[in-house]
Amino acid sequence: MRKLLKVLGALVLVVVLVVATIAGINAYNTKRYAVPGSTDLQDKSTYEINAQVKSIEGDYLNGFHFTPSERKHRGTVVVFGGSEGSPSYPLGKQLSEQGYEVLSLFFFGQPNQQADLAEVPLEFYDEVSAYLDTNITNPGPVTVIGASKGAELTANLAARGARMDNIVLYTPSEYTYQGLSFGREEHSSFTKDGQPVPYLSFRDAEPKASSKMFFDMMLGLPTAYRATYESMPERAANAEDARIPIANFQGKGLLFAGEQDAMWQGDVAARGLAERNPNLEAHVYPNAGHIFSEDITTFGRSWEKMLGGTVEGNRTAKQESDKVLLAKLAEWHG
Repeated sequence: MRKLLKVLGALVLVVVLVVATIAGINAYNTKRYAVPGSTDLQDKSTYEINAQVKSIEGDYLNGFHFTPSERKHRGTVVVFGGSEGSPSYPLGKQLSEQGYEVLSLFFFGQPNQQADLAEVPLEFYDEVSAYLDTNITNPGPVTVIGASKGAELTANLAARGARMDNIVLYTPSEYTYQGLSFGREEHSSFTKDGQPVPYLSFRDAEPKASSKMFFDMMLGLPTAYRATYESMPERAANAEDARIPIANFQGKGLLFAGEQDAMWQGDVAARGLAERNPNLEAHVYPNAGHIFSEDITTFGRSWEKMLGGTVEGNRTAKQESDKVLLAKLAEWHG
């Protein structure tokens, strides 16, 4: 018995050492590959409030209302960030400076919202719509802009009849995927009428790809998710159910993506969405990745593996997509 206890004690010690080692490696790599000068994008207090920008909050609604010093365009632009949990504040500010009235909104991570990007109720957009009517003079037309998981959200809203005349999707998805709430029971990213929106699960991913993804995440290493996301619709039995029914959307739209997107297959999705809805116009840039940026190197050491593209390719995509966006917004909003 004493010998058995010694063996068990040794095993426990080994497990503790392994866990401690992994935790140490994760902490080291997380710090090493962090975005230089980055802040918590979900911390609402870090965003500037002034005469043109006010904080707004409701039952689920949470974010910022940009009122331009001179309103040059009719209607409203609503913007969502991605899985980082931001309200896409810089884009809201940029468009407000162009004379647009803008709502920059969180859709998870705030005290009155889902803590994680999982089971986000699509009905929350009804509150957004009500806010437009009660706080903005002549709120229409409405254009909604989403990036990455925010594009997945926007596409789901548009396909399911939410109030929007136009959509702009950056690095979009053709499918609804499993929510990003690791460490607890899996859920769809979104719900509709209290029921999960059909989704693709990470359990359906190709084992080698998903194992590599979770190993890198465990060690805090930069992670390329594309292989995992690509394999899910190829292997899942419910792929068609999880496909976002974008053909239902009756408005107009722009789709932007990079062919070297390392995060997921945004380029494939942009083309696929445009094929199923002729009112959507896809722009896919050959040397761009998941994020378009004037200087992608500001994202630190991890950008090549996690985001993809080249420095010049991402810069070109940023400049050209901005021109297309502003021209189309001016056309839509008069």
